[in-house]
Amino acid sequence: MANVNLTPKQRFQESKDNVSKHREMIESREFERAIDYALMEYQLQSARQTATINPPNANDAVCRHYSQVGACEFVAILRNLAEPPPVITARAIEQLDHKA
Repeated sequence: MANVNLTPKQRFQESKDNVSKHREMIESREFERAIDYALMEYQLQSARQTATINPPNANDAVCRHYSQVGACEFVAILRNLAEPPPVITARAIEQLDHKA
């Protein structure tokens, strides 16, 4: 029986064309440059917005920090969208010391 509750990543990976074109895009210098500059611009705008708050507010600074963390997490997900999850294999332990 097929899994009817596929994640968005699994649905994306169903198409080999999606996977190959995505990998090609991710590996391009243009994408690398664009994503780097977009993140830097986002951080600059966030820092400018925080600096204009009078008086400075620690809660707003924390909120902006977490939005930047979220942007970095989004980029990581985007970069790995075409990659399958790692295969984890359990290694058999032949002689387990039960006295330890």
